[in-house]
This record gives sequence, structure tokens and C-alpha cells, in this order.
Amino acid sequence: MKLDYVKKYLPVGSFGISLLLHLAIFIGISGIVLIQSVPSKQFFSTEPGGPTSDLPPPPEIPDENIDPDPSGDPADAAEEVQPARSAVPVEQITSSVATNVTFTLPPQIGTVTGAADGIGKGGVPGGKGSGGRGGPPRALANPFGDRNISGDDALVGTMYDLKQTANRKPSKFAPDTAREEYLAFVKRLASSWNRALLEPYYKVEQPIGTYQIFIPKIFATAAPAAFKAEKYVAPKRWVILYTGNFTSPASGTYRFVALADDVLVVRLNGRVVADGSLFPATSCRREILGKPYIIDHPQFQMYAGEWFQLEKGKQYPLEILLGENPGGDFAAYLQIQEKGVEYPQRKGFGPALPVFQTRPCAIPRGIIPPIAPKPFVNE
Repeated sequence: MKLDYVKKYLPVGSFGISLLLHLAIFIGISGIVLIQSVPSKQFFSTEPGGPTSDLPPPPEIPDENIDPDPSGDPADAAEEVQPARSAVPVEQITSSVATNVTFTLPPQIGTVTGAADGIGKGGVPGGKGSGGRGGPPRALANPFGDRNISGDDALVGTMYDLKQTANRKPSKFAPDTAREEYLAFVKRLASSWNRALLEPYYKVEQPIGTYQIFIPKIFATAAPAAFKAEKYVAPKRWVILYTGNFTSPASGTYRFVALADDVLVVRLNGRVVADGSLFPATSCRREILGKPYIIDHPQFQMYAGEWFQLEKGKQYPLEILLGENPGGDFAAYLQIQEKGVEYPQRKGFGPALPVFQTRPCAIPRGIIPPIAPKPFVNE
């Protein structure tokens, strides 16, 4: 009886076999297409409103889920990261932001597109841009830096997780109620630059390198991910100390213009010359030059620091402190302004200034302030 039922409703013979085979192939191809259509994980935030949007914050890695004792070299930790929220349509992003802002990590970051309204041009391997030293500028897979970058002109970054002690136990900064204590600690560190203050806290073993501090609005998970430490360092109440040297491409009087969510302090030749922190971490001068982009937040301004002299061809020591307090979104922009030079500027926004670089490097695209077409860099 079952055989009669099959013969009635399912053709048999060569035609039936052929039909079943084609049906199986169709189902298999459909499954592959469906799998490939799933969005990849993202670090980069593309919501309008800048790094302190009123939208709910992205999911954080809770402290209790951090691996308390990763086996082997921390550099070998798995690279699983928190997924980003869905990107908003490009047309919702403000006019001071590059229009193609869909990022994944990896592959490499592209460049800012077009120079209109102060949007600058960069480059990627094989593409156009402000190249130098024998080829196009390098594009970093993570804007915090790369573990393969080193050398005399690299800014070498070391990450400290203040939530953990040096022997991986919870510190006084571990609770979310310790945000004020974190800010107080950052102020002490930025006023003294005494590395001994960091010794009681967990230091990520492998450093990274970069040629610029220019990080578009991004999820704070990208910071520990740059160090391959996202499995055991939650993306909050950390600091990164970058140190290195840069050779000035010109002589003149300059000042840094900076902004960060949350901490960005610059020390040049042993002197603090800029504090772009969301809330000041030092007593350094902070002259407001305008907003970086459309955002309803009184502290989100481009802050100009102290004037200083540079000589063409001379090398200067440089230290930069970055930090994140509550987690969620992060951003950091470091640009430079020459005294007496007029830069394009739209009313209410900061001027389109050169990105400061220690070596030619592709400028990340995304939610960024206006920038000049050419970075300030020794080529």
C-alpha cells in the first residue's frame, strides 16, 4: 500500500531520479546563499549623532564572562568579538561624515572619500592616496594599531587593564561604580606620566604600533581586540600609553587639536601640549574650535592645546595617553594646526585640519571631523 502511495504522488524511473537530483542541488545552493548573506561582525559604529548617541549602547563583554586564566600566550587568544548593532542607512549620516561607512574587521579599512566639506583623502594598498616612502600609505586593519608595526617612527602602544591587578585579580576599578575613581587615576597619571602608577595593574603582554591617533566612532571592543586581548580584557576602564618619536616635516609654530571619548592627552618633548579628553584630565589649555560633526553634546568639541615650535627634520619624543571609562563607543582624533594659516571651516564646526601622522598612513573613513586633504607627515 505504501508503494502504491509513492507511485501515485512521486514519479519514479529516470525522470523521477533526475527531478530529485535537481531539487537537492537547488536546496543546497539556496542554503549557501543564505549563509553568505548573514552580516559579518563589526567594530565600527555608524549611527548618527557621534560617539555619545542617545541610542542604547552596544552590548559589552561582562566582567564575569572574561576568561580568568587564558592558557598559553595571551596573543593566541581567540578573536571572537561582540557584534555591532545594525548600520543605519547612509543618508542618515551627517554631511561632515564620509558616506561609505560600512566596516568590518578584517578586512583592511579603506579611506575617507572625497575632499568636499573638509573630508580628506587617504589611501589603501593598491589605491590612490598620499603615499610616501616607496609606496602607498599603509591601511591598518584596526585603527588602534597593529602588532606588526614597529620602528623609529612608530607609536608603540601598551595596554593596561585597570580593572585587574597585575596577577589577574579584580581591582578597585572593576565595579561600574568606580567611574569617578578611574577619572581621578587618569588625572594623576596624565599629570605625572609616572609609569610606576600602572605597575599594580594588568599589562597586556604584546604591544601594538600605529602611525596616527585618528579613530572614528567605534565600539570600544576594538581596543582589546587590537592587542588580541578581547577574551580577557573587558572594553572599559583601560588605558593605552603610546610612545615614540616623530620627525617634523616643516618648521613653524603649531598646536595639536584633539578630541576623544573618553581620554586623549598628548605630551611632546616632556611637556603636556594637548588634552582632548571629553572631560579635562589636565590643566593644559583647551580652546574650543568647534564641533567635530553634528552632535548634541556640549563637551563634544575640538580642543586646541598649547602652541609649540617645530624644526624641519628634527626628531621629537612623543607620548599619547588614551583611555575609556564606561565602555560602549569610543573615538579619538588628533590633528595639528599651524599658526597664521587659514583653514576651510563651516560655521559651528572645527576647521579642516591636517591629520597628524608619524609616517604616511591611510586615514580611516567613518564618523570623523573635517580634515585637510594632506596629512602633516614627514614623507
